[in-house]
Amino acid sequence: MRLIVLLCTFLISYSVFSYEVKGILKNLDHSNTILEGESFNAQINIWPMADENLNNVKDVLIGKTFLDHFYIASVSNIKFSENNSDVIIVYAKLVLTTAYQNKSVFIWTYKSLTIPFEIENINPVKNDLEKDFIILSQESGGDKLKRMWPYIVIALVVIIVITPLAIRYRKLRVLKMEKQRVLLLWRERFKNAQTRTDIENIYKTRDEWLKLIGGETPPILEFFQKLDLIQYKKEWSDIEEHQVMEAYDDIRGIF
Repeated sequence: MRLIVLLCTFLISYSVFSYEVKGILKNLDHSNTILEGESFNAQINIWPMADENLNNVKDVLIGKTFLDHFYIASVSNIKFSENNSDVIIVYAKLVLTTAYQNKSVFIWTYKSLTIPFEIENINPVKNDLEKDFIILSQESGGDKLKRMWPYIVIALVVIIVITPLAIRYRKLRVLKMEKQRVLLLWRERFKNAQTRTDIENIYKTRDEWLKLIGGETPPILEFFQKLDLIQYKKEWSDIEEHQVMEAYDDIRGIF
């Protein structure tokens, strides 16, 4: 019975000890919105780790999956904090490999420690392109890492370059489709205009559709001049209406 009590006490103490070490991952870039596949500059704080070898910590971090959702592409600096020698500070370039939502617990396993992490200034966004991200497996050891590292760098560069271009292309495509939709609406409106009210409404909204076709042309100016002369009359004569409709027919197909 005493042995069981001692064992329970040890397990509880070990668990408490494990969670005494904590960590924070903080995005250092201006924007907190990170798209899957995008890289960003980050600061990782881990404490208390006063007796740890910095090179060992660096080797465990670099080129590894981190907190299940990130990949540490490079470590630019690792040091003990000037203000608190118990705190290890790591400056690194990370890649968001998978977006997450409403997740409150992030765990990093280091040696026998299970270290809870907080994440600051990161708003992960899923990549609609659904690209696969190449992450190096460490099962074969350091030699395989050296051989695979150039391919990883190339893959990351491709991802970093292609992702903004793809986003820009998608935005331009949406804008183009919207413009085509608006042009189609104006085309139908011009095609179906038959009455005096229809024609006067076309004239009143000229500032909107002139921007779409690039400005005034001689037939458009002729239409404006004809309409300016009679638009305020209560009734149009047959000749006046014929002249306006004839001028309008010359621009009916501008879209």
